[in-house]
Amino acid sequence: MLALLLTLQSALPTVGDTIWLDRAVPVGPGYMVRPPVWEPSGSVELLGPPTLVTSGGQITLRYPVVAWDPGTLTVKIPGPLLVAPSGQVDSLPPQTVILEVASVLPRQGGAVKPAPQPPSALIHLERTSTLPLGILGLLALALTLLCAAVWRRRGKPVPVSDAAASKPPPLEKWARAGESRTVAAMAAAELRGAIASKLPEAHPALSRDALLALLADHRPRWPLARIGSAIAKLDSARFSPLAPDESLALHEEVLGLTKAVRGDRS
Repeated sequence: MLALLLTLQSALPTVGDTIWLDRAVPVGPGYMVRPPVWEPSGSVELLGPPTLVTSGGQITLRYPVVAWDPGTLTVKIPGPLLVAPSGQVDSLPPQTVILEVASVLPRQGGAVKPAPQPPSALIHLERTSTLPLGILGLLALALTLLCAAVWRRRGKPVPVSDAAASKPPPLEKWARAGESRTVAAMAAAELRGAIASKLPEAHPALSRDALLALLADHRPRWPLARIGSAIAKLDSARFSPLAPDESLALHEEVLGLTKAVRGDRS
């Protein structure tokens, strides 16, 4: 015989308390119990899946529920599934349990009613003033003027002379000192930078062939043959150093191409 037990404390549960509904199912050796899907209706809500406790020759299903209305509540719990060792499944009948749930509100005259509250005091509106904000604004303005005065006393920065700013690098000195790779690298950077300034897609990481293909699509009027030849010579100079005169002549050639690219307005 299946027994349905309601485990409660000494006092009645109140609205919002967790209530555990226990159902003990006697089982034989090798039998298993499967709880069914249960969605209570009304003011009783299931808080989570049931827990199964095995003790001796029975399995106890414990359902955590909560009641949201006080009074006497009737709950019908669906019957669990009993699985035999052979695999045969048998469903047990549902059972009904009656819950007595107390209210959290005080009782008055046998009925649950909230006690009337005294009238609340008048709420006085606080007056706001813009005086503190104005004072902060004046302080910020004074601090700004003070900082501006201190900054002006430092004087104006001395501009760099045009001669120093436009002084060219000593390419010939580098070439005579055996640094032809440095001269070629500077020439390549100037040419690649000029091309990228006119066509951002032609970034310096592009290979020679990819660069020429891109220029043929977007800048067909440029001297593509000369640009390709110059880039090939510059790439070769990275691994095979040129003579000083050859590196200077290559830089002059690239300088002319760079001026032509920068002066293009297409």
